Amino acid sequence: MVAGDCYVQAGLFADAARAYKMAAQILAQLNFPIAASDAYRQQAHAHMRLKQFDLAAYAFEHAVLAATLACKVDQASQARIEAAVAHNLYAEDPPKEKLALRVYHWRRAGDLYMMEGRPEDAADPYDHAAIPHNVAGRYREAAENWCLAGSAYSESKRKFKAAVVWRLAAYAYLKLGLFELAAKAFRDAVQAYESANQPALAHAVGIEAQAAAYHGMGEHALAAKAHKDAALAYLNLGDFREAAKANERAAQSLTLAGEHELAAKAFEEAAHLYRQDKMFVRAGQAEEAASHAYYAVGLEGEAKAARERAKVAYALGGQAGRTLQPLERAELMLPG
Repeated sequence: MVAGDCYVQAGLFADAARAYKMAAQILAQLNFPIAASDAYRQQAHAHMRLKQFDLAAYAFEHAVLAATLACKVDQASQARIEAAVAHNLYAEDPPKEKLALRVYHWRRAGDLYMMEGRPEDAADPYDHAAIPHNVAGRYREAAENWCLAGSAYSESKRKFKAAVVWRLAAYAYLKLGLFELAAKAFRDAVQAYESANQPALAHAVGIEAQAAAYHGMGEHALAAKAHKDAALAYLNLGDFREAAKANERAAQSLTLAGEHELAAKAFEEAAHLYRQDKMFVRAGQAEEAASHAYYAVGLEGEAKAARERAKVAYALGGQAGRTLQPLERAELMLPG
């Protein structure tokens, strides 16, 4: 410990970190957990001075363990919070190629903050951890982190933000075909929107919850109708992008129902809405406008593929899957 203090006074923080680490390990072996915890924290502080946030986080966690063994609750709590801060700092600015490590450190920061009863600090790290998982197609991991973020935002009275991440979790579960989990996440989002005094959004998301429930029962045609209703609700809110996404989900549901021609029409409607949304993109948002055009082109390709599937299905003697009744076709506002 004395050697570490001398190195700190000389500004030699790397040497100080090594000295404190050695002292902590010796003290732990000699069964002096309180002193070991202090040494680990000093090691962590030296790493923090060097901006070695990952090493600092691990040292703080060693300090937590040592303080816990010594039954020093307050000392363990303080070290746990310091560890969470270090994990978060590392996640915010690591080498760009280490995305997996960023996700780990964000998730760990969230867990540590929640252990300390600080959901207001845990929510953002959980949210950040979910996004790379979603981009990489690891939807289960993304959904789980968004659900944790939703609970943390809700506990810290940030109801609108809670609703947003619960919706994201629901969409991830939908992609996995986990319809019961999707419906629950949608219902959580509805409650949060209601608490945030957003009745129109609560109504739209409530329809999506019903769509997920229909999927869970194998009623994909009814789910398509619900997604179309949700699209209309989003249009009434002036949200063309969400309306486009809801129409795309309707098209996917119709595909599951074997209604390929109707699916093609829904894909085209989704593409049209993306193009309309592009018209309303503000100046300086060229990248977003380009992405909307890209989505529209992709959906138009999906529509062509759906029509090809329809031709094959009719050639084979009828579409596979559940066939919509005339009334259902009318309710979907699609041509028979």
